[in-house]
Amino acid sequence: MTTTTPQPVATSHKRRRRHLLARTIAATALAAATIGLGAGTASAMPNCVTLARAIDMMTRAAELSRQAGYDDVARQRAETALYYQSLYDGHCLA
Repeated sequence: MTTTTPQPVATSHKRRRRHLLARTIAATALAAATIGLGAGTASAMPNCVTLARAIDMMTRAAELSRQAGYDDVARQRAETALYYQSLYDGHCLA
């Protein structure tokens, strides 16, 4: 008779906490990118520091999602970070 050991609660709890933290960071990164691109302002001048911070946050969210086992979500967040990077390159390095 083969028995399986259940997954420790702590591991499951840590995984869920990482996923929730990644979601929060990703939402904050989206807001920062929106502000960084000057959306809703009269000047529509990009704020490069805020946009760079959005890139860092989305990259961190992707890493946390990967650690939590959400590979598809991590891949999407990494692609979003690359998109933000292309916006940064176009607006701030031009």
